[in-house]
This record gives sequence, structure tokens and C-alpha cells, in this order.
Amino acid sequence: MWLDYRMRPDKAIVYVGITPPECEYFSYIEYIALRYSEELSTYHRIFTSLGDSISLSRLQSEPAYKTNVFSEPIIIIFTADKVADQNAREALMNAGYPEEIMHTLVIPKDLVCMGLVAESDTFSTLSRIALFKDQSEGENFINSTPGIVYRLTPTIEGEPDYYIPDSAIFLIDSMLKIYDNLQVEIKRIEERIKFYLKDKENELRILMSVPEIGIVIGSNLLAEIGDIHDFPTADKLAKWAGLTPSVYQSTNTNYTGSSRNMVPIIFDGLLLKLHTLRLEDQGN
Repeated sequence: MWLDYRMRPDKAIVYVGITPPECEYFSYIEYIALRYSEELSTYHRIFTSLGDSISLSRLQSEPAYKTNVFSEPIIIIFTADKVADQNAREALMNAGYPEEIMHTLVIPKDLVCMGLVAESDTFSTLSRIALFKDQSEGENFINSTPGIVYRLTPTIEGEPDYYIPDSAIFLIDSMLKIYDNLQVEIKRIEERIKFYLKDKENELRILMSVPEIGIVIGSNLLAEIGDIHDFPTADKLAKWAGLTPSVYQSTNTNYTGSSRNMVPIIFDGLLLKLHTLRLEDQGN
């Protein structure tokens, strides 16, 4: 099977057919075939797949094909629109087709230019087959018409309800799992910090009473400062940390700066918190 077509984003192409006879491999996959170049005023071939294929191994994992996947009925819906997909499925079920043999290959709208005008992308849908068990049976299948193709067009053109491509869903799911794992690790690290600072629990609690200072920044400050009693006054602590301004004069020129190079951990912690507060302020 090889289909070439343009399509409005609210339409669907439906293939109703049968799977190949026994072979080592087969799949159905969708490509973007041609794209119009305004600079060159012509088309150039892209021929890049638009997502995962419906393959032999994938079908074998589905209930409808558990016992046999060869020479069995199959329906494939090609669309970018959830409504078009649902309408196609309802029409097919009303015609007596079981939903378990229906599959949707989603066209990722954000990656393509859909429409029926000359500048729209052209799509190609291919069925790829390899190594028939019975070569003559395979040739008969290839030379036959193993399916029918329908184009479903809504009576009223509306704004499509686009699918999120499976690849995007996979990435989002993966990132959420990474986030959850990071939260677990952060919790473990915080518990370990508390264990090491159990003798300074009161000092840590006081530091964390300052807005925007949590256990990580607070423990960094404690680790860097050490014994607070080494600093008789707050001014001496601020000067040691590089937080107090200073003026240097040479002849008629004044130089301003801090009393010393700011302690890196203190500087990084304060900079991070200031950046967080700025972002929160912008959000409000």
C-alpha cells in the first residue's frame, strides 16, 4: 500500500483492509513526502516519518491479534483531529466493525502544513512487508487490492481538536518521572543534611525563618560561617562575607566595591534567592 494525499486538519483518511499473509515483518507508517519551498518556488522531497509505526510486533501484543495477526482485518485512521478520529470510529462501529481492530496514526499538526492548497504538505502512507513465508501467496497479496481507502470530510469546517503526538506524550511522561525521582533524591539529601547538622538544629531553624532561605541555603551558610561566635558583631560577619560596601580613594578617584570578595556559597545562595523573588514578582 502506498497512499499520497493532502488533507485538511479536520479531515481523516481511513484504510479498511487486511494484514499481509505470514511474513517476517510488516508495518504501516506515515511520512511527510513533499514540502513546498517559497524560496525555490518548487517542491522538495522530505520523506520523513511522522511518528511510530503500526508494526507486526505491536499488533501481536493487542488482544484482537493475540492468536493470529496475518490475513486479519485491520483499520487505520490517519488524522490530526480528535473529533475526526472519534467520528470515524463511530461510523465504522455503526457499520459493524469492532473497535479493537481500529488504529490511529496521528499527524502531528505542529510539524506539518495541512490543507488542500498547492503549498500544503503532501503525505505518504506506506505498508512495508518483508520475507513472505509463502512467496506466491505474498505476490498475490501485493498484486491484489487488500483494502479500501475513505476520505472523511465534515459537513461544516470547524476548528480541529488536535492530538498531542505520542512522542510528545512520551517525553512529557519521561520528564515527569525524572521530576518525581529528583524529588525523592532531594528529600533524601535534605534528611542527610539534617542528620549532619543535628547539633546546629537551632541555628538552622533561625536561618530558615528568613524568607526564601530553606534547608539547602541555610546549611550552606552554616557550613561556610562555622561558629557564629567567631564574629563579635553582625557588622564583622557582614564584612567577612563581603556584603558591606567600601570606598577606596586614590588621588582624586574613588573606587567603590565590597569589603572583600564575596564568599562564593553565600553569593550563590543570595543570587539564587534574588532571582527567584524577581521571577515571582514578574509572575504577579
